[in-house]
Amino acid sequence: MHLYEMLNNYKSDNNIYGSISIELQPGLSVSMVTAEHLDAIDVYKQFPSSNNYLCFNCQLQGELNVKVKDRQFITHKGDLTFGFANGETFHLQHSKDFCNIEVMIMPKLLDVLIKDMDFHFSCLSAKIDFFLQHLQIHQSINVLSCARQLFYLMQNTDCKVTNRLLLYAHVLKYLNWYFKSFDSLLTKEEFTQWEYEQFNYVRNYLVSDLTNPPT
Repeated sequence: MHLYEMLNNYKSDNNIYGSISIELQPGLSVSMVTAEHLDAIDVYKQFPSSNNYLCFNCQLQGELNVKVKDRQFITHKGDLTFGFANGETFHLQHSKDFCNIEVMIMPKLLDVLIKDMDFHFSCLSAKIDFFLQHLQIHQSINVLSCARQLFYLMQNTDCKVTNRLLLYAHVLKYLNWYFKSFDSLLTKEEFTQWEYEQFNYVRNYLVSDLTNPPT
């Protein structure tokens, strides 16, 4: 059956803010967003964004026109869009067969999950109020495959109960392949996020009482 036909046949009571969303734990959720949910086929419509979460999107199919802040781009099947929108309003217009998987995670939880991996998306501070990346990566086959698995798993109406651990495992797999997909495209830092935090902890300890420095 065609993916869009399956979406039209799917019913869920967990339709929140134009998507089917499942919270796996505080600070981590996965959503499936379709043309049916957004209903912005002929004209641009406005949609709010989160100011608490980092968002990692993979487009399963269709075309999406995006306008947000000073950015404008078009995404297609397999494209990855990730970032921190800080509550900015999105203006979206899409094709009839649009479908997207999005994983939303709070920065502190992402720190715990990636720990010593060499990525720094979770290093948000008061100075970072917006960043958004759109990558057209032909090598993102594994991410797209994981996104499809998440889509089919979310078709199960008992997903929040019987398949919760399985869904959680697939979300972690999705994030893992997500990072690997653009690993070679991003500048590596000399230290990992975990090491950076340890250095800061030691520095703060040292300067907390200069009258009695440790040996």
